[in-house]
Amino acid sequence: MKKTLIIFLIVFLLVGCGNKNKVTENKTFQNLVESKKDDKVTEDSKNTDVQEQNVAEDKADSNKSEKVEIEDKNNKTNTNANKSKSESKNTNTSKNETSAKTNAKKESNVEVKKEETNVKHTCTDADSEYVSWKSDYLHRHNTSRLYDSFDLAYAAGDKISYYSYGFIVDKSPSRYSDDTCTKEVYSLEIYVPSGICENNPVIYVPNNVDILGQQLKSVDYLKQIGYECAGKNL
Repeated sequence: MKKTLIIFLIVFLLVGCGNKNKVTENKTFQNLVESKKDDKVTEDSKNTDVQEQNVAEDKADSNKSEKVEIEDKNNKTNTNANKSKSESKNTNTSKNETSAKTNAKKESNVEVKKEETNVKHTCTDADSEYVSWKSDYLHRHNTSRLYDSFDLAYAAGDKISYYSYGFIVDKSPSRYSDDTCTKEVYSLEIYVPSGICENNPVIYVPNNVDILGQQLKSVDYLKQIGYECAGKNL
């Protein structure tokens, strides 16, 4: 009986120790599992933090890249706009210069054509305005006679000198010009020398006296204007 009891106690103790060791092993295994879980959670958390940090950095880099790209686009846009404005300004300047040159050329052509179409001829007595001017000139300068050239004026004076007159030919011509014609004329003045009759002064003969037509000598002219010219018959 005692022997059986002892065996039972030994078996009980062995079973109890076995269970206790099994519980301990279970607890140890459970602790190991939980520790691995905690490590995994920690590692996952770290990985998540790293991933989030990488995402944040990628996002920042992306934003920075987008910002740089936007700034680059803005710079390109501004550069293109400035270039376009400059080209537009240069184009407008070129157009204005071309327009100014064209207008100047047109005006020059108009002036040339106007001169070509308005070529002036030498005035004659068929030009009424010239005739009117000459009549007014002879009225204001009533001792002058007008000739078409210096030589003609001088030749006329030389003929009249035969009748004892002196003469002066103006070396500088008087000029007339209008829209259709132009003319240069030379003035001849005839005078009676001093001292021919009663110490007469130099007397210029008016241009309405036809000396050659009347063959009028200077003494005869002096008699016509009131000098006695006694004993004088030149």
